[in-house]
Formats: sequence, structure tokens, C-alpha cells
Amino acid sequence: MIKGRFAYVISAIITILLLLMAITDNTIFLYISVALSVLCIANPYVVFCSYFIASLSGAFFSVGTIGAARLLSIITIISLLLKINNRNVFSNNYIWCMILVVYSFLSCATSVTGYITPFYNIIQCILVACLLINTRVDPYKIINFIVLNSIIVLSALTIEVTLDPSILWEERLSIGEVNSNDIAIMCEQLGSISIGSFMVFKKKSMRGVMVLASVISTIILLLSGSRAALLGLLAAIVFVIFAGSKEGIKNNIFAILVIFIIGILFIHMLSDIDSPILDRYDANDVIDTEGSGRLPYMKAIITQIIPYYPLFGVGMGGQNIMAMGIQKQCHNIVVDPISQIGFIGYILFLAFIIPHIARSYKSLKISSVAIIPLTMTFAAIVNGIGEVVFYEKFFWNDIALCGLIGYGVFHNRIDIE
Repeated sequence: MIKGRFAYVISAIITILLLLMAITDNTIFLYISVALSVLCIANPYVVFCSYFIASLSGAFFSVGTIGAARLLSIITIISLLLKINNRNVFSNNYIWCMILVVYSFLSCATSVTGYITPFYNIIQCILVACLLINTRVDPYKIINFIVLNSIIVLSALTIEVTLDPSILWEERLSIGEVNSNDIAIMCEQLGSISIGSFMVFKKKSMRGVMVLASVISTIILLLSGSRAALLGLLAAIVFVIFAGSKEGIKNNIFAILVIFIIGILFIHMLSDIDSPILDRYDANDVIDTEGSGRLPYMKAIITQIIPYYPLFGVGMGGQNIMAMGIQKQCHNIVVDPISQIGFIGYILFLAFIIPHIARSYKSLKISSVAIIPLTMTFAAIVNGIGEVVFYEKFFWNDIALCGLIGYGVFHNRIDIE
């Protein structure tokens, strides 16, 4: 089994290979990264981290129609099965896992289109989350792997963007064929990791790196023109201030005021720049475009779909919404899932998700490391106001990390400080 610092090196190499695959669109880098992951299958830290990085953007970390996360999820599931801690198939986590898998299958099989592909995607998300939560791994260590490789990804994105500084005067930042919103969501998650890590790491040098990473991810996010992702990242900052400090809210009023003042000055500075990207953040633009045209879709789904399919929805997947005569999903973390899997399905999923978030939040009193996945999850939820998040792998990985820490602290008594 690959252990120690060598495991971190291998993990970094896999991330670099995934980045080379994304930038060059060459499948050879994908095959090598998958092969290295297979060789490390006995080390869940390396394998899960590779899957986590690939899940940040399915569009970015892919070659043609081959997504790296899809392949790495299979390796991750096998790796976690080898390290599973609780083999009791009647434990609450496994029961909920089976319920969600069965419900998702039935939702797809009985959907208005009969399209089964969404089931293959959600089952990967559910299985990885369930298995990671029940695996006896050191949460602090796995977070270290994720932080290290997140910095590598952010460094690569920085180089890619700075190669063309004229991007500020273009419409929206994109890399190759990757959608601007995909870039934004990835930076929202990378920024959240950096912000949360600032509260965990004690060394000034590491804190400095996290501050720099947070600033860079925010700048790239701004260039993407995604308002929802920016809102998610700002919400992450507020969450960290209120939940991540052991000094309490009252003692953080000064920090909040400083951040608020800096934010006002930053916005004022940006308002003086004539750029089509920055114009997207104008409140008038949001109103005029009705949230990039999504508000009409939301109204149509709420009035034409949900009242007629309230319990079970029209079936998992956006294609079922389009089959009902609506052009596309409204990209909302509440409306889209309810319209597709119904109130019953939505409640079942929340019954799995909420306890893990709540338990992870409670574990903050014991270990500060929980602030990292909590920040990522909170940012993703707020981002979900205007983006497709609920069915995404990165969202379920955030939930899985929350569950891992909560389960480890309150059940396995893992020392994660």
C-alpha cells in the first residue's frame, strides 16, 4: 500500500495528469491517471481525492464524451469497499442508501421519457457518499489531500487565465469548450476550500497561501460572470465568520465590518471598469435579464409541472422537464428536484443529507476541520439558487465529507485534531 509522503506525491501527479488531459484534450493523460488510481486502490485517500478533483467540473475534466469522474467513481467505490468500517447492512446509512437508489431507479424508469441515464449518475454519487461515511479513514488526512490538490488545480487555472489578460474585456471567461458556469462552480468550491482551510491551519505561511488562493479563486470567478457562484462564495465567507470561530459572533463584529468595508471599496473599484463581464453584476442587469432568462422557466415549472406531479414528479433528469414543453430546467436546487422527483423524493433525499450536515456542524466543538466541508456544502447550496447542483458529484462529495467527520467524531471516536 502506498503510504506517507509518497502518497501525496502520487495524488499530486494524478491531479496534474487530469489537468493536462483537460487542457490538451488528450486521452493518454486520462488513461495514465486512471491506471495510477488503480495501483493506489488500497489507499482511499489518493483514490477519493482524484475522484473529488475530477468531480469539481465534469465538463472540464473530460475528453470528448469521456468524463474522468465517471471512471474514477468506480475505482473509488471499490477502494472504499476494501476499507469499509461498518459491515452491518442494516445500519441507517445503508438503509437510506438503498432507499435512495431504489427511488432514483423507479423515478427514471417511470419518468415521462423513460430515460435511465440520470440514474447511473446519481447512483455513483450516493454510493460514494454512503461508503465514505462508513469508512474508517482519518478525515483530517483526507482533507489535507484535497487542500493540496485544490491548490494545484487553482494554480493551473491561474496560469491558463493569465496567458490571455485581455479576457477582462471579453464577454465571459471560458476555457476551451467549458461553459463559464462550470468554471465558476469549480472556483466557488476551490475558494470555499481555501476559506475553510484558513480557519483550520495554524501556520502563518499556510494561512497566507489560503488567503492568496481565496483571492485568486474570487477573481477568476468574477471573470466567469456567474452571479450565483459569486453569491455562494460570499455566503461561504459569512458562514466561516459566524460558524468557524470559537470566539463567538460578538467578537467577530470587527472582522465582519472590515470585510464589509473592503467589499464596498472593491465593488466601487470594479464599477469604474468598463467591462461586459462586470456589467453582469449590476442589479439592473439581473432584473432586465430575469436572472439570465431562468425566472420564466421557474415560473413555468412551478405553475405547469409541480401542481400536476406533486408527489413523484415527472422523473429524474432535465430531459423530462423539456419533454413537458418547457425549454430547460430553471437551475434551482429546490424547484428542479421537486419537479423531477416530487416532494416525496425530495424529502427522502433531505432526510439523508440534513443529519450529516447537522452532525458535522455539531462536531465543530470537537474539531475545527469540519469547517472545510461545511463551508463547501454551504457555498454549493447557495450557488444552487441559480445553478444545477443537487445532482452533481461535487455536491454529494461535500455531503460525504460532512458525514465522514460527523460519523468519525460521534461514532468511531476518531482523533482528527
